[in-house]
Amino acid sequence: MLALNDIGKTYPNGVQALEGIGLRVEAGEILAILGGSGCGKSTLLRLIAGLDRPAPGRVVLDGAEVSGPHEKIGVVFQEPRLFPWLTVAGNVGFGLGRRPAHERRALVEEALRRVGLVDKAGVWPRELSGGQAQRVAIARALVTRPEVLLLDEPFSALDALHPDRPSGPSAACVGTDRAATDADRGDP
Repeated sequence: MLALNDIGKTYPNGVQALEGIGLRVEAGEILAILGGSGCGKSTLLRLIAGLDRPAPGRVVLDGAEVSGPHEKIGVVFQEPRLFPWLTVAGNVGFGLGRRPAHERRALVEEALRRVGLVDKAGVWPRELSGGQAQRVAIARALVTRPEVLLLDEPFSALDALHPDRPSGPSAACVGTDRAATDADRGDP
């Protein structure tokens, strides 16, 4: 279970991005956070991911405070943010740490299979299309089999393809691994 307790964030320049945010996300639930540009969605996801610290408030996952990046939390950013000096497989396996090589290879292959890019394992990021690069970023977020998957407008690059379409509210999603698996299979 993920809980946010009275989350706030004020930046050093005095801009208050968030105030008094509280919520609970149970295993299997999917939560979408909607709002206009600049309303704090990305800031909230950075706090949940442990990439930034709330003040005040606490982010709690399975009863323990999240105080830094956490293997149980996967993040897909608005842009792929791939390391250009690593192959696709290297980018996907980057967060696997000191696991045995055979385990890392198997997990990377499984994650690449989930996003349809097994054949791109040895390719460099510069050789990928924008959509393929984002799928690599999704595989990187999934490879550790996180309990929580954070999606920060991962499809926002599609807006550039249709500038004539009116833009509505954007979304940031929070879900659990079970919810992502259920959605992937089409389960209710």
